[in-house]
Amino acid sequence: MVAVNTTSDTVSVFLGKGDGTFQPEVTYATGNSPRAVVVADFNGDGFLDLAVTNATDGTVGVLLGNGDGTFRAMVPYATGTVANGIAAGDFNGDGKLDLAVGNFTANTVSILLGNGDGTFQPQVPYASAGGPLELAVADFNQDGRLDIAVANESGETVGIFLGNGDGTFQPQVTYAAGNRTIDLAVGDFNGDGVPDIAVATQLGPTLSVFIGNGDGTFKPVVTYAAPGSPNSVVVADFNGDGIADLAISNGTGGLESVYIGNAIGTFQAAVSYAAGTNPRMSSAGDFNGDGLPDLAVGDFGDNEVMVLLDNVTQTATAVATGVSVPGSGTAHLVDASYPGDTNFSPSTSGTISLTSTQVTTTVTLTASPTSSAYGQSVTLTATLSPFADGGLITTGETVTFKSGTTTVGTGILNASGVATLTLTTLPAGTDSLTAVYPGDANFLPSTSSSLSFTVGTAVLTVTANNLSRAYGAANQH
Repeated sequence: MVAVNTTSDTVSVFLGKGDGTFQPEVTYATGNSPRAVVVADFNGDGFLDLAVTNATDGTVGVLLGNGDGTFRAMVPYATGTVANGIAAGDFNGDGKLDLAVGNFTANTVSILLGNGDGTFQPQVPYASAGGPLELAVADFNQDGRLDIAVANESGETVGIFLGNGDGTFQPQVTYAAGNRTIDLAVGDFNGDGVPDIAVATQLGPTLSVFIGNGDGTFKPVVTYAAPGSPNSVVVADFNGDGIADLAISNGTGGLESVYIGNAIGTFQAAVSYAAGTNPRMSSAGDFNGDGLPDLAVGDFGDNEVMVLLDNVTQTATAVATGVSVPGSGTAHLVDASYPGDTNFSPSTSGTISLTSTQVTTTVTLTASPTSSAYGQSVTLTATLSPFADGGLITTGETVTFKSGTTTVGTGILNASGVATLTLTTLPAGTDSLTAVYPGDANFLPSTSSSLSFTVGTAVLTVTANNLSRAYGAANQH
């Protein structure tokens, strides 16, 4: 984090540890009464640099980064009187970052074109409505050229400078915003791909939203009540739903208030969190690496930076189809549980009532051998499916074997759901064999398909003894 210290003429750098905490501050000298800071790579070396506005000096100071979290001495560049807000962008399309500075007393916005080596050309001022403070950069008219939005405090307006693409700008066009327009931020609040503007106004107090038309103009302002005296506004997706939300710092009451976006350009009522005694400026960033934006709030009253880690409640849906509970109609209370991970806590849903139902079964019948002669031993095998479900089993239950409507015997289901019957009494001819499972409280009854089984007639062998006799002898039997 980088914090501007107005009364001590310094800027503080807090290096993050990655878990939402930070190393002790390291301070660097600025000009007199620094007011705002922007972080960017101004000399193209891949290291982040700082640009700080110095209100009393009427300058912007550039501190080039060394790439190890430390910074070189500030180099000042003249702006208008009482330099306040600052923003960076490539205004002339040369691939080098430029600066825009709001000059509160001079009623101008200064443009300083970058040379690409961390130095800047002399300012070119553009007239602004009264008391320009904070600035934001976006392409409001969708022409591929960066434009500038300015919060004009005493003018009570938002001013729009449309860019010409060569580093120059058209005259400012203003939109009434509210009493003491103090800060603004840019985001796409209704999902149409066009940048919109959120404005914090201190004496309302209100949060004002301007929906962009895509041609550099805006729809009439819509205001939302603020719980205190807003000092700043930030855009981020705080609840992780892919829709831009807003947060404002309220100096009165020491609150940071979050407005959840509805995706159609409107916002829900504010939910507020304690943030010191006099929160001034805030910024969003993922400080603990959980993929959710956190808030850093500069507390002017306590000379602290307050860190509010995002504690979003995630809701997801898992669907299981074809679920049934085996049984005899008992109502079961069923819930869903999530075990959690390194970023998200475990949770368990509420319960629902699920009534158990009997399990549908099928029986398959086979015979060995597949045909026989009368009186020959035959083994009938019945296989029940399923023979178990959950903790319910059919082991030890009886299966009845029939020939037509006549019962020929029974078998007991083993632990594999198989019952057998061996017999020698099948009648001769073609038998229609079936196996019948009667069911129980948990498993429905079922009957196998008919098995056609042929039983042949027995072969009778007759043996005759002493069939020879002498001619003329009497017959003997």
